Amino acid sequence: MSYNGSDADSGSAPVDGTGYQAGATVTVLGNTGNLQKDGFSFEGWSVDEAAYRVDYEPNDTFVIDSANVILYAVWKPEVTEHLTGVDTVRERGHVSIGNVEVGLIYAKNTSPITFPVTIYNNVSRTLETPFLIGETEVTNAALAKVLQWGYDHGRFSTTLSDPNGLNQNMIKYGGRELFDMNDTGNLCRINFSNGRFTVEAGSEERPALRMSLYGAVIFCNWLTEMRDGNDDEVVYSGITAESWSFTEHPERSGYRLPTSIEWQYCARYLGTTPPATGDLATERITRNENGGSSTLTSGYYWTPGDYLSGATADYENPTASGAVAVYQDNSSGPASVATKAPNFLGLYDMSGNADEWCIDGEFSASEYLGGGNYGNPLSSGYLCIDDPKSVRLGSTMNPSYGFRITRTLE
Repeated sequence: MSYNGSDADSGSAPVDGTGYQAGATVTVLGNTGNLQKDGFSFEGWSVDEAAYRVDYEPNDTFVIDSANVILYAVWKPEVTEHLTGVDTVRERGHVSIGNVEVGLIYAKNTSPITFPVTIYNNVSRTLETPFLIGETEVTNAALAKVLQWGYDHGRFSTTLSDPNGLNQNMIKYGGRELFDMNDTGNLCRINFSNGRFTVEAGSEERPALRMSLYGAVIFCNWLTEMRDGNDDEVVYSGITAESWSFTEHPERSGYRLPTSIEWQYCARYLGTTPPATGDLATERITRNENGGSSTLTSGYYWTPGDYLSGATADYENPTASGAVAVYQDNSSGPASVATKAPNFLGLYDMSGNADEWCIDGEFSASEYLGGGNYGNPLSSGYLCIDDPKSVRLGSTMNPSYGFRITRTLE
């Protein structure tokens, strides 16, 4: 009878010096050697070397047969928010999912702010609620961690016909397909086999693609549960393994998708100092200037709607646009997140790389995509930050569909 630390960073595996005979009862030891793994907590022991499920907890018993037994440590990703001191617009915190870090940018404070929307910048919208937003689009590495948690906690059935059915080609929950695992274009780089979700080597930092809106919602809910240990702060409540119906609670502190107005605010934000670089220095939008209405909050500057987010000139300028976005003219496909320069709020890939799901209220005709994607040519104008495009079906899993998370601040 022996124990294995499963790639622990420190400590030692327990040693059971008993020479057992077949038919003897074994009492499972605890983590007596203080095994530790950075970003993870010890969950128990597995008979499987992959160590993806807990078969035995400390002090459990079993009857040993004539074969030697090795128990492997099972490690659960610790989900911890690091937001201490993050209380000013543009400051960065993060949430850790085991050894995967998701950056969170303080996007808006408690003061109401009115800003321009549309390609012509002649309509205004007002935001009141403070919130954080993901520094990047959600990556394959982050998605795989959350899905593995779901599998380990019994959220899926291996009977594919079940509403939460899962195999190597399909993944469902509540009767809805979460993303396209059977991707002939090889844009989905997450695989499932033998109880494990894995990411193809070299694709860990690419945005999770082929996502349905349902998959993005489940990621938000489950990441919240991983953080809190319960579902009290889950934003989209009521979804079960068997059925898809929810009530939205945007006031809660759980993770969620941005609204189309929040997304637009983050894409256009320039702050309170007028930009001094490129065409943006003279074309930026502000109250009563360059088409900005008199209703805009005084003292703030905004990127025009025919620019890419973070660019210093409009979309017809390939140098300015190429500095901030991945698109057809400058790439052969999606790239790792944050390979281009961030926008003025500190967010990467708000234009290009992946289209990003937004949701306004409960599921209806209120689903949107913002930012354009790696397959859009610059000349199409789809990469511009004018209003996110309306989408009628949350089940759509186009090759370019991804998302970033948001979180309401109290």
